[in-house]
Amino acid sequence: MLLAQRFYAAVQQYGERPALFDSKQGGGRLLSYIALWRRSEVLAVALLRRGVKSAERLAILAPPSVDAVVAFWAIQRVGAVAVFLNDRQTCEHIDFVLDHAGAKLILAQRCSLAALDELSPYRAGGRLLLIDTDALEFIPAPLSTAVDTDPADCRDPAVIVYTSGSTGLPKGVCLSHRNLATAAEADIGYYGISAGDRYLMLVPLHYVHGLQQLLIHLFSGAAVYFAADFVFSNRITRQLQDWRISGVSGAPYHINALIERGKLLHTALPSLRWLGVTGGALAPARIEQLRHCMPAVRICITYGQTESAPRITALQPHKVDAKPTSVGAAPAGIDVAVVDSAGRPLPVGEVGEVVVAGDNVMLGYWRDPQASRRVIDAEGRLWTGDLGRFDADGDLFLLGRRQAMIKTAGERIFPEEIERVLSGHHLVREAAVVGVADPLYGQRIEAHIVSAEAQHSDSDRRQQLQQIRDHCLQFLPLVRAPRHYHFRSSLPLTASGKVDRQALLAGD
Repeated sequence: MLLAQRFYAAVQQYGERPALFDSKQGGGRLLSYIALWRRSEVLAVALLRRGVKSAERLAILAPPSVDAVVAFWAIQRVGAVAVFLNDRQTCEHIDFVLDHAGAKLILAQRCSLAALDELSPYRAGGRLLLIDTDALEFIPAPLSTAVDTDPADCRDPAVIVYTSGSTGLPKGVCLSHRNLATAAEADIGYYGISAGDRYLMLVPLHYVHGLQQLLIHLFSGAAVYFAADFVFSNRITRQLQDWRISGVSGAPYHINALIERGKLLHTALPSLRWLGVTGGALAPARIEQLRHCMPAVRICITYGQTESAPRITALQPHKVDAKPTSVGAAPAGIDVAVVDSAGRPLPVGEVGEVVVAGDNVMLGYWRDPQASRRVIDAEGRLWTGDLGRFDADGDLFLLGRRQAMIKTAGERIFPEEIERVLSGHHLVREAAVVGVADPLYGQRIEAHIVSAEAQHSDSDRRQQLQQIRDHCLQFLPLVRAPRHYHFRSSLPLTASGKVDRQALLAGD
C-alpha cells in the first residue's frame, strides 16, 4: 500500500479528529484529518497544473510545520518523490542537494527563503512554489474529491533523505513506500500508538526519525504537535504539560537538555506515557534519573539508520533497568545479525558488524550505485558500519562506529567534513577532528591543529585561534563547528600513516 493510500484510510476513519497542531502559526493552528487531506488536495492540484509527473523529485524547504506536512502529502498524492531540505543548512549544501536530486520544484515557506541563494535558478526560473496558507488560498479549489495520479508501486521511491556520506558529502538515501511502511508497522506496535494520543515533535522532518514519527501517529489517529524552538528547553517542558502530550522522543542531546535546562524531572506530566531515545546512547545515570523521577513513563530505546527507514532494533521498556546500554532486538520481519568481515554470523558475545535484512532496507543511494554496493551486499543485507554483539537473550549492544562518526546535539557528523573546512584556512597545515564524550551534547567536536605559522606568544595563539574559529563559522552551521581547538606540533599517525584518532582521544 502506498503511503497516501494508508493515510487516506486513516482520514476516512478519524475524520474530524485533530491531526496537527502548530503553535508557531497565528497563535496556534489546528488541523483535523479531513482538513489536512483537503488542504493537501488543493496543493496536489496546483502541482499537477505545474506539470508535475509521477516519480519526479519535489523539494520541501520549511521548518517542521503544518504547511510542510501538507506539502509532503500533496507530493505523495501526485506520485512524486519528496526531498526535505534543511533550512538551517548553508546555501551551498542546499544547492548541492537540489542539483543532485534533480528537483523539479521547491515547495517553500516564506520564512525559509533566506536559506535559498538569491541567484538560485529555482527563484529565477519559476521553479519555486510558496506553500504558506495565505499563498495557497489563491489556488482554485479542485473540482473532484480525489487527485488522479499515475499508478505507482509500493517499491517505488517515496522520499530521498540526504545525509552525510563517508566522505562528508551529502548522500541521498532513497526510501520506498514499502521501506517506510514496514518500519512504521514495527514502531506503531512498539510505542503502542493509538487514536487520541498526542506526540510532541522535537526533531526536523528532514531527519528520517521525524518523518517516521509523523507517519506512525497519522496512521494511528493520533495528533502531532510541533514544538517551540528547542533552544528554549523550558518552553518545551511547559508544552509537554499544557498540551497533555502522551509521547516524545529525541536524541540524547534533546533528553539531556530537557533534564538540565528544561526542568523535566521536576515537572508534573501526568499525560506522558513514553519517552523515546534514538540516535545515540543515553548515559545509564540519566536513565536511572528518569526512572526514579518518572516511574510511570516508559523509556523506549531504539536503534536505526536512515538507510533502514530507520528501524533496526528496539529495547522492550521492561528491560531498561537491567540493560540500560542495550538497543534491544529486531521486530518481526526485520532480520539483524552480527557478522565477521566475510559476512558470516558470529556467536553470542562476539563483536562484529551489524547487518540488516528486510523490507525496511533502502533502495539505495540516489544516483550513486557504487556507494550503494558498498553497503548493500548481494544478499540484500545492509552493512551498517556499527560494531556490536548479542547477548544470550538476543538483545544487541552497540560498541561504536566502524568509522569515526561524531554525534552531537542530535546531529550526525563525519570528521572529514570539518577537516576539509579547517584545511582550507591558510593558518592550518594539518587538522584532525574527534568527538569527545559530553554530558549535554552526547559528543563535543574537538579540533587538533598543526599551525602553518609560528606562534611566538599567547597573543599570537589567541589571534590565530579566533581567525580559525571565524573561518569555521563562515562555512559550517554552528552545530558542526568545533567547540574546542588544540594546537599541536604534529598529529599522531598509525602505522599506515593515517591520523590516529584514538591517540588524540587518549590525549597522546
